[in-house]
Amino acid sequence: SKSVRDSLPDSIVVRREAGDVLVKSEAVVYLMGRLGGVWRIAATLLALLPVKLADHGYDAIARVRRVLPIGAAVCRMMPARLKARMLG
Repeated sequence: SKSVRDSLPDSIVVRREAGDVLVKSEAVVYLMGRLGGVWRIAATLLALLPVKLADHGYDAIARVRRVLPIGAAVCRMMPARLKARMLG
C-alpha cells in the first residue's frame, strides 16, 4: 500500500499540530504567516488569491527553483536542528 508520504506532491508540505496537511501555496502562506513582520503581510495578500491561482504561481516558481541560486544557499545554511525535522 502507498504511504502518506508517497501520495504527497513534490512540493513544500507542512503538517500542522492539529494533523492537517498543507501543500504548495497553502503551505507557503502558512509558513510566511508564522515568520511575522512583512512576511505576514505578504501571506495575507497571497491568501486573498484563489488557491488554484496561487498554486499555479507556485508551480511556475517550482519549475525553475533548481536554477535559482538562492535554493542551494538556503539548504546549506539550514541549522542542523531544523534539518532533522525535514523529510527526504
